[in-house]
Amino acid sequence: MNTKIRESQFEIMRIISMMFIVLFHILVHGKIFEHATGSMSLFLAFIESLILVHVNSFVIVSGYFQCKGNLKLGKAIKINNMTWFYKIIMMLVLVACGLIAKPDPITRLHTYLPIDYGTYWFINSYLILYLISPILNKVIKHSSKKSLQKIILTLFIIISILSTITRDVFYNTLTGRSLCTFILLYFIGAYIRIYPVNDSYFMKPFSQQAKRLIYFSIYLLAAIISVFCWLGYTYLLPLGAFANEIGSILGFSHVSFASPIVIIQTIGYFLFFSTFNFKSKFINKVSSCTLAVYLISENIFLRETIYDKMGLTKITSITLPLVLKIFIATILIFIVCILIEMVREKIFKLIYNSKPAKKNRVFYQNYFKKLGLDINWN
Repeated sequence: MNTKIRESQFEIMRIISMMFIVLFHILVHGKIFEHATGSMSLFLAFIESLILVHVNSFVIVSGYFQCKGNLKLGKAIKINNMTWFYKIIMMLVLVACGLIAKPDPITRLHTYLPIDYGTYWFINSYLILYLISPILNKVIKHSSKKSLQKIILTLFIIISILSTITRDVFYNTLTGRSLCTFILLYFIGAYIRIYPVNDSYFMKPFSQQAKRLIYFSIYLLAAIISVFCWLGYTYLLPLGAFANEIGSILGFSHVSFASPIVIIQTIGYFLFFSTFNFKSKFINKVSSCTLAVYLISENIFLRETIYDKMGLTKITSITLPLVLKIFIATILIFIVCILIEMVREKIFKLIYNSKPAKKNRVFYQNYFKKLGLDINWN
């Protein structure tokens, strides 16, 4: 029996995007941006502009695939259990090793409960997006091309443009860290799947190499524009109330996931990978473990410790050798987290295939069927 191998161009995009996330968190939690001055500040602002597509790319690719897929409750439970596991295990291991003090009772209670209390904002928004995807898919299915364009344009104006101008005051998107932004990105991913840009009237005459160059140019140009927004922000902010207002808008355009610049940049980034077509079991396997990289490296207990142990919190000036060290640290953290997740997967697979677990799944599946809910648990 031949097992179908998933196409790997989007899987390698996921891997790169997760490395971007790790790098971004090192720069933020290690307070690298705060200590950078002069040309180094400009360099780091450019790096930030290049990597800020990370979250949006995960959501767009979800819309791209899920718009043609079915809701699988087992997938949502798997993600939630995975998040729950890492919350608990990271706390217990770090306490046992004496790396952190024993958390207060309320923090421990929040950690032990199978729901997240804002530790992983991405997981919360993503799970809700996944659970409501059948509703979104019905809207997509019953919308013409023009109607879908109008939906995306309306959401783009409300959630991206107006929110950027008002800095979340018009509609609270929490700098793009919200379900609203995720729904917009989901529709964009679905639109690209149903109406492929590569086959459109404007792009059809171009070769694959030319398309790649165009999409990469969009990605790079958006990053450069974002840097200019950052420069405008740093220049205008101290110059009075009106200049401060304009500067704040420019600064928000640079850092928000909901920013029109970042969304357009992500589309270019996503379309660039769409021009490739190859398959690799190794890449697909690594990609399947990338979510754990986020769950481990961004664990609230670990991130308070890891950057201190790496010596990043004691830095007072940023140099090129230090930047190189940060890039190496990003790769090492990524690899270690992937290896940890591979071990966890093996353990959970044994539990999942055990007789008690199978019996439990059959019981609940039959229970929901009696309620008229034929849910896919796989």
